[in-house]
Amino acid sequence: MSSIGGLDVAFGARMQVVRTNVMCLALAGTGLANVTTVPKYILDTYKEALKGTVIEPDFLYIYEVAQINASGLATTAAVANNLFNLDNSGDGTADVTALEVGGVLRDIRQTPISRNSAFADTTATNAAFSAAYTLHNYYDINGNLALESVLGLSAMGLADTTADLTAGVFTDNANADADAELVFSHSTYKAWLSKTFTTTQQHLLVET
Repeated sequence: MSSIGGLDVAFGARMQVVRTNVMCLALAGTGLANVTTVPKYILDTYKEALKGTVIEPDFLYIYEVAQINASGLATTAAVANNLFNLDNSGDGTADVTALEVGGVLRDIRQTPISRNSAFADTTATNAAFSAAYTLHNYYDINGNLALESVLGLSAMGLADTTADLTAGVFTDNANADADAELVFSHSTYKAWLSKTFTTTQQHLLVET
């Protein structure tokens, strides 16, 4: 996330420009059985590997490979409930369903501007693998950052299905960037993404 404001502290500024990066991971099969630690490990690994770059992820969204708004995260609805349903009152019953937990997004259609910037007041129905979650009503979502307008939208897709642990985070045949695809990118941001990908994919390693 980047910001430009009138004060040194970004969140103290009255006006700011915010960049929100969402890392999307498509899964096939039955989803993740362990949603407590695995998604956070994936997000933390790539945040560290891409730290300080324009493609450092703020959020991780895991979806079923054939449908962008279908869950790829949990094997069952009960597993998703354990992650996203929160008992804020301590009475043993879920009070709210979180939009994100530790940077792991519940649904890309309701993405906060930044971590801890938005929350829901109610619960919503979670789903098992390959089924869509029930969205919160817009009037049940509150936050500390208001979105006035969208300045630009860009995406970078990686065609590879594997990561090269010895050569870098991403596999790239002969350094030709054959596996990087920029989608509906504005020209300046597109060049920025392309340069960052070319630089980082040759040098960054994933620790095992």
